[in-house]
Amino acid sequence: MEVHEHIKNGANLLTKLIALLTSKGFSVKVGKEDISAKLGVYMLYGIRKGEK
Repeated sequence: MEVHEHIKNGANLLTKLIALLTSKGFSVKVGKEDISAKLGVYMLYGIRKGEK
């Protein structure tokens, strides 16, 4: 999913979503650092543990 921390109420959204997905049994990865990350836009990937 695409996470936008630069919008109103978006502060720490990436951290909150990682915690939520992890608590639901997902393995989570954040996309590579690039210009988008510097702008507060991140790609977040989640795979449920045990599934391919």
